[in-house]
Amino acid sequence: MDGQGRGRHLRDGVPDDLAGNCVLTSDGALLGSFVSRDGRDLYVYRAPKFPQPGPADLPLGPLDVPVFIPDSFDAGLIFHGAGGLTTNNVFPIMAVDAADNLHLVFSDQLNIYLMSCPAGANPTLASSWTKPLPLNAPRVAGFEFTRTTVLPWIRAGAPGKVAAMWYGTDAVGVPDSPVFEQQQVPWKIIYAQVENALAEQPDVFLDVASTQGGGVIHRGQICNRGLGCPSG
Repeated sequence: MDGQGRGRHLRDGVPDDLAGNCVLTSDGALLGSFVSRDGRDLYVYRAPKFPQPGPADLPLGPLDVPVFIPDSFDAGLIFHGAGGLTTNNVFPIMAVDAADNLHLVFSDQLNIYLMSCPAGANPTLASSWTKPLPLNAPRVAGFEFTRTTVLPWIRAGAPGKVAAMWYGTDAVGVPDSPVFEQQQVPWKIIYAQVENALAEQPDVFLDVASTQGGGVIHRGQICNRGLGCPSG
């Protein structure tokens, strides 16, 4: 892995680009996500393989030597971004609620999307996940909070309840660009509360979380190149 979470996934030889976080279910099963090199395909992995219950039993190895253990993982494609939709703006982030339901958010740079997988279903199958729900979508009535989004984060609580936050701005463009720095584009923190994420039509409540100082928490470019970002 490099400073952006890049590497090569150890299951089925799928080359990955951005890796998300890792989570543990109540029995200790390990799950996480990663995105394909073109930024379109979103994968989820699980250890041990489904339907074996946790905990994950991963062999230890020297800290400076990679340990290849493909047979310890299941990995599957759960979403493909058609057209110009990408899933790596950055990062895909997963959370587990109190009932072991899984929830995952990702950004295509324009919108934030939420997908959920009920407990007991195979999380490496696309059919187990809900369709991507737009939490912030300029073209969807009631969701016109921001036009460019990046860096979503998610927390899950009671069964089906999810909270998500991200950087958002009304400016349109690429967050990691000199133009955004030159124009000192203002960014706010947007908050979404989802009450019933597994429902066919979840209830989403939006607000600006960064209210002090006019709500602006950052101005300019947001670099997404990990250790390749310039100073400041």
